[in-house]
Amino acid sequence: MASMDDEQDAKTLSFSADFLNAEPLLISEVAILFEHRLDTTDENFGDVFGKTYEYVAQFGRYKDKEVVEEIRKALLRFSDKLAPFEIVQLGNLCPETEDEAVSLIPSLKDKVDTIDLNEVLAELAKYRKFAN
Repeated sequence: MASMDDEQDAKTLSFSADFLNAEPLLISEVAILFEHRLDTTDENFGDVFGKTYEYVAQFGRYKDKEVVEEIRKALLRFSDKLAPFEIVQLGNLCPETEDEAVSLIPSLKDKVDTIDLNEVLAELAKYRKFAN
């Protein structure tokens, strides 16, 4: 568990030790995992599970598993230039412009010169029609 002294700052991609080996997920991926769990068991998961499921079901942009897999694959093409956190944030937030992306994900500011952010956004735009 991270101590209160751990400096965390998404702007600089500084996260606590708890997140060093964690694979960030799209909200839609979490919703699909929850749905699978609900479909495969009769177990009562309690209030926290239920409230979390309600949240991810509401805020997950994509409901179709194949679309979510395609979005993940499309974004992973940029994994040599983007951090996993940035990839997931782009997929979750779906910004339409470079300015919007940098405003929502400040760590992208220093990367605009090394990556064609508009190419990433164009890739995401292909899937926007599948969003809820």
